[in-house]
Amino acid sequence: MQLLKKRADLFILIISVVFGAAIFLGLFLLISAEATEKQKTSASRVLTMIEGVFDDAVMALDFLNTESYSSCTNITLLRMRQAVFRSQLIKDVGYFEGENLVCTTGMGVLPAPFFGSDPTFKAKAFDVWVEHGLILFDEAYQAILLKKGDFNAVIRPEDLESDIPSEYQWEISLFGNSTYYHLLGQKQLITDVDATLSKPLSMVRDYKSCSATHPVCIASRLTPGQFIRLYESSIALISALSFLLSLCLFALLNRALTRYLSLSARVQRGFHSGSFYAEFQPIVDLNSGRVIGCEALARYRDSSGPLFPDQFLPVIKQQGMTWAFTSFMLRDVAARLQSIGSLPDHFRVSVNLFPQDITAQNVNCLIKSDYFRGMNVQPILEIIEDAELHDTEFRSLFQTLVDAGYLIAIDDFGTGYSSLVQLKKTNCHILKMDRSFVTDIEEGSIRSSLVPHIVAIAEELDAVIVAEGIENDMQHQALKEAGIRFGQGWAFGKPMPEAQLKQALQGQTETSDVQETETC
Repeated sequence: MQLLKKRADLFILIISVVFGAAIFLGLFLLISAEATEKQKTSASRVLTMIEGVFDDAVMALDFLNTESYSSCTNITLLRMRQAVFRSQLIKDVGYFEGENLVCTTGMGVLPAPFFGSDPTFKAKAFDVWVEHGLILFDEAYQAILLKKGDFNAVIRPEDLESDIPSEYQWEISLFGNSTYYHLLGQKQLITDVDATLSKPLSMVRDYKSCSATHPVCIASRLTPGQFIRLYESSIALISALSFLLSLCLFALLNRALTRYLSLSARVQRGFHSGSFYAEFQPIVDLNSGRVIGCEALARYRDSSGPLFPDQFLPVIKQQGMTWAFTSFMLRDVAARLQSIGSLPDHFRVSVNLFPQDITAQNVNCLIKSDYFRGMNVQPILEIIEDAELHDTEFRSLFQTLVDAGYLIAIDDFGTGYSSLVQLKKTNCHILKMDRSFVTDIEEGSIRSSLVPHIVAIAEELDAVIVAEGIENDMQHQALKEAGIRFGQGWAFGKPMPEAQLKQALQGQTETSDVQETETC
């Protein structure tokens, strides 16, 4: 039982740890999914912002190209400056005559036309120069140039950085001619992200998205360290929650296990699982040694091991299951004896009955059930000596049982409340002398001196005595000399299954047949 409890405790501990780990993993995956969604949303927001910048530039260039200008006049410069004023991120606009830049909003009309270089790549709506060097207001800049028609727009990539979240690694690139052109962020990150996204498992959280309308892409990366720092409080919270839930589950399962393995729960399950069963202890004639009957004794065994009568009987009484238990035992005893087959004539079978079960309803049920119908047995109901047994109602019910063919035996006689007058009114047939008297015979105690008085009481009641607990030949001989005819105990056989009882009866029959043959 203790080994089973230890194994169950270990199993519960493993289940609780796995449960806590599963809770943590589930919540961690939710946080991870939230982080991934937040990362996507953030990247999409930045990409939408950059698309807006390009849309703004295209609108400005379309506005300027709606009219045709033959040269860079004041009106041309005015229009160009209006376009810069309306835009949020366009820093400068230039006007071209053919392939030559002739004026800009920042420098005005150039002293000499500037012949530009070939574009880095051509997009659908405009030509693109990446990291193009410019001189504006006597300062050098690296800018993006978008040229459409006779005009170009200048955009500084650095002006986009304020809207990019700092908790991620990121890169913004333009994409043309199957090549990424770095604008902002960590160089080569987009290439690394492409390589990572092709792998089935990765510890980093990577995301990449490209615009459907403009040649721009964004990649973001959230490393494990960044993820932990970003969600440190949430991870600590779910760790504590998982641990507490694991502890709660362990406590609940341990409580349920304790209840499941408790004596009361095992006894209740025993009625449905077949854990209760009957064994039979022979009752012998002390003179001849022949088995003339048996006492059916309740036994219990389940997967956790055996329970002894002094363990399960108090529970049955406490839970008010005594009649259910008695009914079960009567059915089980009858079925097991039936399996033996032929029994000696008037074979006596004693079954214990709780005093509180002696009610009119139960007595009627007992008589109607007639468990031993068609069997060559004499059923005996053993009842523990109790003060209530001598009430008028009890005596009437005893008589009903006697009329139905049952014999009444007073169990553990000599330890209870009976007087000779009360016993006469009870109309009992058998007195089962308590084992304490048998044990004291060897010691010559005062208690053993009461045995002759018990024999005298039995003679006056016209009842027979069955001595319980006979363990050796000395006790056997002393009881026989005292005038006691019947007894039971380990000296004649321990409680045994019906198959072993059958063998004992068959051996007794074979011995009798041999003796008859020798006599003939």
